[in-house]
Amino acid sequence: MGFKTFVRVASLRNDRAKLISAHRTPVPPMTQKFATSAQTATLFSISRSTLKKWRLGLNQTPACLQEGIHWIRLDGGDVRFNVSLMEDFYSNKINPGAHEKAIENYLRSLPSSQ
Repeated sequence: MGFKTFVRVASLRNDRAKLISAHRTPVPPMTQKFATSAQTATLFSISRSTLKKWRLGLNQTPACLQEGIHWIRLDGGDVRFNVSLMEDFYSNKINPGAHEKAIENYLRSLPSSQ
């Protein structure tokens, strides 16, 4: 095994250990990740206008994004999207009932629900 191969294997093992450690660490509710419209659109490979249509309920799907749950408006008018709920929304677009469970779990995890 050459030096470069050894370094690469060691680096991969380090990365794997970090991923496993991060996976086992529970994330407190208040550390929800929020993303800008541009970041969210890029994450799901959709246009910002499609994201805006989802947010404003202009799409034809039964589910739409709810303010205060899927997205928030900052004082300056900027919008931020809850990444974990957006991931669930996107993966359950054809099954809104499954996404409702994720919303319920999110709302229960908030400090105001404790």
